Amino acid sequence: MVKKSIVYFDRVMMLIEKLLKGIIVFSVAALVIVMSLNIIFRYVLSAPIFWADEFALYMLVWITFLGASICIKHDRLPAITILKDKLNTTLRLYLYIIIQIAILLFSFIILYYTFDWITSNNVANRVSAAMRVPMWIPYSILPLTMFINVLFVLHNILHSKQSLKLEMGSD
Repeated sequence: MVKKSIVYFDRVMMLIEKLLKGIIVFSVAALVIVMSLNIIFRYVLSAPIFWADEFALYMLVWITFLGASICIKHDRLPAITILKDKLNTTLRLYLYIIIQIAILLFSFIILYYTFDWITSNNVANRVSAAMRVPMWIPYSILPLTMFINVLFVLHNILHSKQSLKLEMGSD
């Protein structure tokens, strides 16, 4: 029963990762197209797309947060590993789990406060300056990715021994 649950959880995590990668690819393509069109409209037609800069900003933020979530899943965040490299396998596993728990706590805290912030009247009733979209839409990337981070960290902790064996083999 537990093994089936782990296999199901692994499949869900793979599906979420594929979905994130698809959203990132689509967002990068949309960003390139809109910014290219804006350059053409600005310098050739002398009529810039007034909302292109705001769109580019929101897309870049979304791409960054979604990419960071994928980095968390694959344990590819920037790190200084001087101490970790000197530890034996058991201590490395404990350090890995402590780091994952720290990321989990951080993600829970940010998830809680950003959800509270986005649902407040201050954000829920505001619209963006150029595109006129409700601000909760671009800001929703924060609680969304923090929730995904929680799932990915739980997945990492569940597979911590396997992750450590792979890491030790790649050194």
